[in-house]
Amino acid sequence: MFWIIKAFRLPTLIASFIPLGLIYYYYIQRSIDQSQIKMFFSALGIAVGIQVCTNAFNDIFDFKSGVDNQRKDKVLNKKRAELLLVICIFILVYVFVLGLNFIDLHWVYLPMGLMSIGLSIFYTASKYSLAYNGLGELFSFIFFGLVLVLGSIYGINKSLITRDYLLAFHCGFHSMMMMAANNLRDHENDINFSKNTLAVKFGPEKFKSILMIFILINFILSFFFFKFFPVVLLYGIFTFLYVMFLKKSKTREQYKDFFKITGVYYFWFSFLGIFAA
Repeated sequence: MFWIIKAFRLPTLIASFIPLGLIYYYYIQRSIDQSQIKMFFSALGIAVGIQVCTNAFNDIFDFKSGVDNQRKDKVLNKKRAELLLVICIFILVYVFVLGLNFIDLHWVYLPMGLMSIGLSIFYTASKYSLAYNGLGELFSFIFFGLVLVLGSIYGINKSLITRDYLLAFHCGFHSMMMMAANNLRDHENDINFSKNTLAVKFGPEKFKSILMIFILINFILSFFFFKFFPVVLLYGIFTFLYVMFLKKSKTREQYKDFFKITGVYYFWFSFLGIFAA
């Protein structure tokens, strides 16, 4: 059953765990309110469920379209793909059940939840999918930033403050960068299968220039998120090294390393966020 775990791409779950870890630190760790704790774990289950299903659906439809034929780490065959599809359906049903806790709080969670579930399925499920039309980074920013962070905090705390909006942007940015790093790594193979990610549409070099603009905006906003200038400086040093690594990356192997560095960059942000925000 190891192939199922591999299809779920567990290392990418930092996109769910880091935002919710910071939310736990800010709102839950000292809470004795059982309703807050219940909402937190509901949010965690929803986020992880949608993310593993998105990863699995991506593998299922890439397998069917032949995109992953050249991948050395390919794990699916026809039988496995069918089984994985059934597992994902059960997970999404469970996600919907967890979402009822939020729907009881406010009706807006219903369309927001249904949209999130739908996007997890259609991320690669058709020729109009997000992944094939350069919208993967936008999906990552919206779901793992705005929806996950703001939706979870409002469900837990019943209100939002400026720090919450900044946290949503930062988490969305870092998740977007993980998607961008993944697409830079795979852009040559994606060209062959008409998978028009932004890395394919703009080309790696122009796409990297666009990413650097977002990195700069993210760093500027860190002045408002972190309380102390030395913490901003520590974040800025890693940001500078991160940009340098991005600029020098040219080959698939270098982009694979850049993907790993992107995860470390997100962990560094979360570490500083715990101690300074």
